[in-house]
Amino acid sequence: MKIGRRFATWIVVSALVIAGASSVLHYKISQNEAIADFEGDGKNVARVVEISLTDAMLQGTINQTLQGTLEGLSEGGRIEGIWITDTDGIARVGNPKEVIGTRRPMDWSRKAGYYFSEGNIFHWVQPVRNRPICHRCHGAKDKYNGAIMIDFSTAELQEHVRAGIMEGFTVAVGTVGIIALLVLGLSRSLITKRLGAVIEQIGHVRDGNYDASVKVKGNDEISELSSFFNEMADAVRTRNKERDLLFKQISQSYKMWQATFDSITDMIAIVDEHFNISMANQAFMKYFGIAKEDLKSRKCYEVMHESDMSPAECPHLSAIMEGKPDSMEYRRPGTDRILNLTVYPYYHAASNIKGTIHVLRDITDEKENEMRLIMTERLAALGEMASGLAHEINNPLASIAGCAEGLSNRTKKNEFDPEFFNEYLGIMEEEILRCKNITTNMLSFVRRTTVRQEADISKILDRTVDIIGLQGRLKNISVVRDYGENVPSILANESELRQVFMAIISNALDAMNDSGTLTLRTSTEVESVVVEISDTGPGIPQHLRDRIFDPFFTNKAETGGTGLGLSIARKIISAAGGEISTTSEEGMGATIRVVLPTKHPE
Repeated sequence: MKIGRRFATWIVVSALVIAGASSVLHYKISQNEAIADFEGDGKNVARVVEISLTDAMLQGTINQTLQGTLEGLSEGGRIEGIWITDTDGIARVGNPKEVIGTRRPMDWSRKAGYYFSEGNIFHWVQPVRNRPICHRCHGAKDKYNGAIMIDFSTAELQEHVRAGIMEGFTVAVGTVGIIALLVLGLSRSLITKRLGAVIEQIGHVRDGNYDASVKVKGNDEISELSSFFNEMADAVRTRNKERDLLFKQISQSYKMWQATFDSITDMIAIVDEHFNISMANQAFMKYFGIAKEDLKSRKCYEVMHESDMSPAECPHLSAIMEGKPDSMEYRRPGTDRILNLTVYPYYHAASNIKGTIHVLRDITDEKENEMRLIMTERLAALGEMASGLAHEINNPLASIAGCAEGLSNRTKKNEFDPEFFNEYLGIMEEEILRCKNITTNMLSFVRRTTVRQEADISKILDRTVDIIGLQGRLKNISVVRDYGENVPSILANESELRQVFMAIISNALDAMNDSGTLTLRTSTEVESVVVEISDTGPGIPQHLRDRIFDPFFTNKAETGGTGLGLSIARKIISAAGGEISTTSEEGMGATIRVVLPTKHPE
């Protein structure tokens, strides 16, 4: 219902309520006035009757004289009847006469005149006191000799009251109606019409026309409301302009981000916590041959591993559960390509979204280049051992040659001694095996292999020392082997570990100028094997300790050092999931510490 109709209804209801209340009040006032009028008339008439009664009693003509008086008083006017009763309430004289002899309702507990009404009759009762003048007939025993009862008709009064009520009601309704019309007129001009203007403009704003404004004159709440509305519309217009600008900026930023995302050559995919690929860059889609519209229907392991389930060591699960990056290297199924996968976790608190960012790189060529570099370093080390190798092989060859010459001379002289022949052949066999072991060790050092297998770290250290011994560099070196008990085997590439220990031991011998003590120590930590190689050289200067693992850093350039030995060693150890570090004090030697896991990461 509109506010104008509500207001009009409220005024009409209020007018009716006011008129009704006025009528009730007018009725009460008229009734009280009528009762007061009846009481006055009753008292006056009762006084006249009581005087007449006294005179009649004194003259002894109570029936004739008093009856006539009562009939005269009750003729015409509002008096319906007058009676005088005895102390028992029996009417003795009065008019109309047919009531004489009947009992009238009396209340002798009242000390003065009183009234009560029955229907249209108003009864006034005035007790007659037993005064001394009455004692000669009535005696002095009773307080009252009887009572005077006067009946008044209320019909005329009720008609008058009804007329007054209707008149008051009509006046009240008319007055309130006029006021209502004036108020409605004023409300229309001051409220309804002005509010309608505000509502109309609000409708325009609701429909999207934010340029609408309200012009309401005045200095009241409605004009203040229109001002607030105009301010709101201005604020909405400003906000919409800012929103459009922000949307444009966001759109441009998104396009820029998407272009940057797609221009990254590394393969990137965003994966939710349920393994679903939600987004990927062009490099990822091109490498795996998947269209953009098919991304959201694929699991990450279906695309990257061509499997119907995630791998056992899944970096995606690890990153989500532990909240830190994880990585793995794996061979793409059906190809010889090697991929490096690094997974970074992300969590959006506002939307409670969890997931990971997969960054992949094809490292096949990089792996091959690293292997070429490793092999180059091995060949360089082998070149340094060439002279020692020639010397070591020359000695058994000389023994073999001597034995062969002795056997040849015996054969020419036809001197065949089985015991002599067996002795010489045994020497030749031992020397041949010695040559074989030397060449086998050399070949195992330079051979390229990617196979990991169970290996005893102590045996790898011993074989590395044996190879270095072929160079003749251990003549003035005291080798201390402090191998721990129950050191577990590790899963490793033995030839790569030999290269690591070869580089470390060679640097230690260079630091000691091939004279001093070389200590090889092994121990265990939690799921790890620790190897410490110490020397008694001058130590590593403080300013060089952080650089010894940098590529091409060397202080032996004049002797042909390449600066790649320890750099390659760190790469090999890192690829095996281990760590390599150094501790040193100047003048107190140096220690290289290698930590390798007992279980190689898949």
